[in-house]
Order: sequence, then structure tokens, then C-alpha cells
Amino acid sequence: MSKRVSIIIALCLAAGGASSLAAAVDVHAVIETTRTYRGASRASTQDLWIGADRQTAGTDAFLFIIRKDLGLVWSVSRRPLIYNEDKRAPAPAPAKTPREDIHTAGFDYGQGPMTWTLEPLAGTKTINGVVCDHFMGRGRSDVGEISVDLWAAPAATPGGPELLKSMIESLRDDSRRSEIAGLLDKLGGRVPLERDEVIDGPIGPVMTYAIKVLKLEKAEPPAGTYDLPAGAKKETAETPSASRPDKPAFELPAAVTVELLRLGETYRVLDAAAAKVWTGWSDYREHVFLFTFENGLKVLVGHPNPPKGFERLAGAAAGGRDVYIDKSRMSALEIRQPLSCGGGIGALGEVGGRPVTVIDMKFAKVPDDPSLKDKPFRAEQTILVLVHELFHLFQSDAVLMAYGNLSYNADANYALYSAVEGLALAAAYREADSAKARESLKDFLLARELKRKSMTDQQAKEESSDDVREGTAVYSEVRTLEALREGFKAGLSQAEDPFYGGFRDIDGLLQTYLDRLKASAEDIFDVKGKCYTYGSFQALLLQRHFPGWQEPFAKEARRLDEELGKRVPLTKEDGAGAAKRFQALYGLAAIKAKTDKAMADRAAAFKAASGAKGLTFAISFKEIGQFVESLTERKKAFSLGLISVYPDGVGSLAFDDVSIDIRAKPVRIEKLYHLIVIDPDAGKRAKPYEIAFEKKEGEDTFINAVVTTPLFTLKAPKLKIAADPGRVKIWILARVKD
Repeated sequence: MSKRVSIIIALCLAAGGASSLAAAVDVHAVIETTRTYRGASRASTQDLWIGADRQTAGTDAFLFIIRKDLGLVWSVSRRPLIYNEDKRAPAPAPAKTPREDIHTAGFDYGQGPMTWTLEPLAGTKTINGVVCDHFMGRGRSDVGEISVDLWAAPAATPGGPELLKSMIESLRDDSRRSEIAGLLDKLGGRVPLERDEVIDGPIGPVMTYAIKVLKLEKAEPPAGTYDLPAGAKKETAETPSASRPDKPAFELPAAVTVELLRLGETYRVLDAAAAKVWTGWSDYREHVFLFTFENGLKVLVGHPNPPKGFERLAGAAAGGRDVYIDKSRMSALEIRQPLSCGGGIGALGEVGGRPVTVIDMKFAKVPDDPSLKDKPFRAEQTILVLVHELFHLFQSDAVLMAYGNLSYNADANYALYSAVEGLALAAAYREADSAKARESLKDFLLARELKRKSMTDQQAKEESSDDVREGTAVYSEVRTLEALREGFKAGLSQAEDPFYGGFRDIDGLLQTYLDRLKASAEDIFDVKGKCYTYGSFQALLLQRHFPGWQEPFAKEARRLDEELGKRVPLTKEDGAGAAKRFQALYGLAAIKAKTDKAMADRAAAFKAASGAKGLTFAISFKEIGQFVESLTERKKAFSLGLISVYPDGVGSLAFDDVSIDIRAKPVRIEKLYHLIVIDPDAGKRAKPYEIAFEKKEGEDTFINAVVTTPLFTLKAPKLKIAADPGRVKIWILARVKD
């Protein structure tokens, strides 16, 4: 389905039709929606018609038509007039006792089950001639929070039941807002004609919706309302300002200035290497970067229309591109090098009504890990990460994909043969003799066949797509290094960046990729990370032994393992001798014993965690952007999807002016930012926790606070606490003292 569909769905469309109405008299509504995300607001007005077995909703740009009678859904772009068509079968009845699939457990990105309150508020408002009552709904889960301020019309309002059903069904299709559907169910049939939603999800920034029903009536729809527009055709696959005043108005922290210098050096690196990495790669200077630092400072580079909150930093530039900053959430935390970085592709702001794609990078202090003392931080690592993300944007034109991202948990079979895959790829890469390297590639392909016996066909295709998506991006890093070996003159000096070596140690940098491949092969539970390493080495081996392999990837969606299979075909004899060969070359029996034990340990850890009963303490680090698992290095943990269980607890965690000493076990970490502890004996005590603080803001926010329970002691410069039945939720709001 086209991306346009998700835009229309977000406007409060129903996924499954409406209740039966008299012939030729349907429900007509005009709905205005304003969505605000990351400081950018987008308003749209939709014209909605709801019939007995069909529905249509349109804006100036798009039209979305559901035809239950035909089993079809059409999404139409008005300019140009083209459409996508999807078949929609009736939803199957849910199984009475759904069977949990270990492969997909824990990958829910939604809010999780919420505790809701719905309170009537004083006052009424007349909307479209209908007197509406005021309500406030608040929902809270371990990992998210939603508030909904709404004005509800009486249940007897003409068209109200149909519109309410449409709203509820639409919300159930939106993972971030699905819990609001349950809230609307509590309104006793009343339909909200206005509602303001604030969605603070588990992972992403706060998102708000302001929804107003401007018109609601029963009426006869115009002819063709539920039909494709005449002439619609079915869709088929197919420089910034350099002005720089002399003196900056704000002086960037030195550590931030270094990151801008590294971005400029990235462009120079790609000037020398991009064409050798992939034919046609030349757009790397055209993309927008957003840098976010732990002190809350945001730096935007090359944005054509910076959103509200960003101001141009006079005198600053990165690679000749203008720099904009947002200091609105900047704290007193001092930022010092070295900083590690990671991120991905996102959107920020708009140009001409369309979102602007950005490379969204987050920078954090390099952990003080004694085990990494022999592998000190090098600025080249940051530059290669930026190369990686820039290649992702080039992929949209040069490397076609047919399937989405894989969400999959390893089982014993997967872990066993994925280990052999990694060992075989490493053997093939180290082998100078082409014929012997091909034998190792056969082992890789055989192990992949055996591994995928525990995967669905869709999961196998998603894994292969991720091999391409992430593997070719890592490949771009390695090929960049190989290209720089032919000669490169650094433009950034060590005086400007003491951590930069000018790519003089190419061999040492290349060795890190082989080290990662070895680590991936040994990681029993890793799935997603293997797509990065295994995908990159498949691409590198194709490049080494079969030059020209890249060209077809721009014309149709291809898979790296399939391309290898075409060039290194397997025979029946290869398959018959696989087990004996795997044992002799890779120690298959020892790998199996290790993986079987690890799977049993994981099952036991999750059983113990899921069986814990008592008062839940949910501590959120999201507001300060701190990944909790990055604080727990070298602690024993087991993961399923976005949930990690620490059977022996996590002990003491500390960063900046925040510390937490956790005596409980087991401990869960969910969706990156949320630490969960269960107190089984809370009911035996008069108070679930004690809190000491220097100052209080409002009823629930505390400055320089210490929260004490029998299970943990938490100290933070600023935090908020809320108690629900069965849950105490704590938000850490600041990482350093004012």
C-alpha cells in the first residue's frame, strides 16, 4: 500500500465500513485535523461519507475509498490522478486461545494496556447546533501516556453512531492511538465533535492531534461518491545559502563544533570514494542532518525551511551548508568529546506541504568501559556512521526493496545455523583462492536453507531484504575504506579534532568489520544485527568474485543470498554432506549444545518475570533520551523483541547526576527507555515509597529528589511521580542539576 494511505488513515478514517443506513441516505461529515509532531504542524480537512457497505474520505490532495461490497480499498492521489488498489477480505474471527509465537513475541510498538480514567468536566459547548458535554480521558501504561480532552454530543445526534463507529475502527488501526478507541467506547454512544489528543508514546517524541467535526448530517451522497474518479490511472512501480556573517550570535560547545567539522570531512571522504562505492552515488551533499546532544541542544544542517524553534546560527556552517540551532531544551550539562553517535532516517518540518527527510543523529558520551581500552574511540567511526546513513538515502533510488523490516526472535534452530552462516562467510572472506571461497559460500547457503525451516516465507524474505537494506549500507563503509586506501588527503587536522587520524590506519579499521562478523556469529540471540554484518559480507564477496553484481538492484528488488545462489549453485551432494562438513569445519555439535542451553535459560528468565505479581514501578528515561540498556553493559540479559529481562537484576546504574541502586530481581527493560520493577510485598506496607526533595513543582514534580523503596533507591535532579491502581510511574525529567 502506498505511503499516502497512512496519511489518510491518520485523519480518522474507518477501516471497516459503517452500520446499515436507509438506501441513498448516508452520513456526511466534514472533519478538520491538525497533527503536530516534532514542532511541525500539518492541518487538513477531509470530506467523509459513510454508507452501509462503503466509505470515502477526501482532502484536497488525496481520496481514500473503502468498498466492502467489492472487497477493495482505493487510495487516490488527486495530483497526478493515480490510484493504488488493495484487496480487503473480511477480518477473520479471532482465535479463542491465540498461541504465542516465540519468534514474534515482544515486538509490539504500541502503548501497551492502559489504565484509563474518564472524568466529566464542568461546562458545555454548542458545536454545529448540538450541545456537547466536556470530558477528560487519561490513560497510562508502563511505557506510555495519553490524554484526550473532548466534547461529546448526545448519542441520539443524527449520524453520531455511524461517525463514532468510524472513529473507533480507525483508531484501532493506529498502533500509537489504538487505546483511544477503548476510551471512546466508554462514552455510552456519544460522539466527540471535538477532541485534543496528546500521545506520549514509548519511544518517539510527543505527538498531538486536534480534531474538529465541522459538519455532521444525514444526506444523499452525490453520484460517484464511492467510485474511482473518472480518468484515474493505476499507479505502477517505477543548494543552500552560503552567506556567513563574521561573528556567531551563539557559540557552540567545542564538542558540537567538532561534530560539524566531522560532517564536513564526511563530504570530502565521499568526494573521493562515493563513485567507487556504487555507480551513480553523488547526492550525498543534498541531505539534511539533525544532530541531538545529551544536553538537549539540537543542531540542524542544510534544512530548506527550518521549523519553529530553530534559529540560524550566524557564522556557522558544515560543508558549506547553513546551520540552525534549537536551544529551547538545552540544559547545563557539559558536552565533551569523545561522543558516539547513532540514528536513522526521519522527517522534520515541511516544504510545499511535504515533509522534509532528515538524517536524525543522536550523540552520547562514549561509555567508560574498561573492556574497550584496547579499542579507543576514533573520529573515523563517526564519519563512517554518517556515510552509512547517507547511503540509506541513496538506496531509495539505487537499491530497490520488496519487503519490510524483519521483527523476529531466534529459536534454537535459527541460532544454530545462523552461527554456521557467519563462520562460513568469514572463511570465504579470508580465503584468497576463489574455488575454496566458493565452497565456503556453499556452506553459507546450505546453512541459510536449514536455518529458515523455522521461519515463514514472509520472514525469510524480510530477512533477505534487511540483508540488502542494512548490509549494503555497511558495505558502503567498507568500500569507502577500500577506496581511501588508493589515496586520500584529509581536510581535518588533529589540532581541530584530536580523535581523527585522517584514515591512515585503513587496515585497522577494516579489521573491525571482521571482528564484528565473528561477534555476530557467536551471538546466539541476535537476529537484526546479523543483517548488517552478514548482508555486508555477502555484498563484499559478490564484489570480489562477481563484479557488476550491483547493476540489477536498481531495476528490480533483488536479494543478496539469491544472487550468490545463482553464481554458486548447490547440488544434491552438497546438501547430503552438509551435517558432516559443518561438524568438521565449524564444530556443529558444540554450537548446538551452547544454543540449546541459552534457549532454555531465556525461557526460564521470561517465565520468572511474567510470573511476578505485585505493585509495578515503571521508571521512564525517555524524557532525557537515555537508553537504559546502554547503562547495563556486561549484565546478564535475555531479550524478546523490545523486552529484556535481567534475571539477576541490574545493580547500580549511574550517569550525570542520576543514580539508581536496584536491589530487586528480576528486572525488565521495555522499549528502550523504561525500567520495570515489581514489588511483591507492597501491600504489606502503608506506603509503597518514600520521597525526599528540595523543592516541589505542582502536585507531582520534585526537584533534587530521592525516591526510596525496599527494592531501589533513585536519585534525580528532577522527576515526576503518578500512582495508578497497581502501578507507580516515575519520569526522570533532568539528568543534571540546575
